[in-house]
Amino acid sequence: MTFARILPEYADLLVPQEGQEFHVYIIKNRLKGHYFVGNALIDIYTNYGIVDIAHTDFEGMPQRGIVSWNLLMMGYGKSKKCSEANKLFCQKGIGCGKL
Repeated sequence: MTFARILPEYADLLVPQEGQEFHVYIIKNRLKGHYFVGNALIDIYTNYGIVDIAHTDFEGMPQRGIVSWNLLMMGYGKSKKCSEANKLFCQKGIGCGKL
């Protein structure tokens, strides 16, 4: 999957509008359900600080792995939304605690 390899490389370089254009292309071409593409989109949006869209994409993923969870938790951490990261910890069953 080309997008799965390209998107993470450009996550730091793209501006939000270009990332959203990639997202639209992915949706139109029915690539959204692909595990690696979903993780790449989460990575892009968390790098932009747009964690709400990253979380929406995360929730829409048919399959989530440890990478998916980590990307979203790190995104919340970067955005200083530690309580949201803690909620994900609890949801995943890793453990709950005060952050």
